[in-house]
Amino acid sequence: IIGASTELFAQSWDWAYGQTPEFTYTVHRTFDWGKAMAEFNSKHGVIKQCTLNISDSKLNDSDMGAVMELGRLLEGQRYGFLKDKWSTQEDSGPRRDVFTWIGEIVYT
Repeated sequence: IIGASTELFAQSWDWAYGQTPEFTYTVHRTFDWGKAMAEFNSKHGVIKQCTLNISDSKLNDSDMGAVMELGRLLEGQRYGFLKDKWSTQEDSGPRRDVFTWIGEIVYT
């Protein structure tokens, strides 16, 4: 019984994310259409700010705007729940590429 309750506690969001101090995390990735950099500022498992920068881009203005919007939409989101919340809302193309990449970062 002790092992089962410990396992449930360890899997809870509050234990895994909710007590984390404020931190900034920067990641980079190269896609076929350009290079992306994401900088996350988080506290207690909540994304306070996400700044996306795209360089060496082959994106048109519409695709660039759609990708950049993801950074703003992440603000206020809790780590660990992004994948379930947004996975059905995203389309294909560069926005989906960045969404999937960010999902791998904040969901694991």
